[in-house]
Amino acid sequence: MPIYTRLTAQIVKVAVNQPVAICSSMWVKNNQNIHFMNLHVKKLEKLLLF
Repeated sequence: MPIYTRLTAQIVKVAVNQPVAICSSMWVKNNQNIHFMNLHVKKLEKLLLF
């Protein structure tokens, strides 16, 4: 793979990941109770597994 192609691929990857990271961080800020939800899901998983 030529260096130029690799660089372009990295730039594209960063460009694609940037908005996703921003969106997810905004979403987490808007949902402060997401940690509680995760704990609840883990409890449910334990109930289902055993």
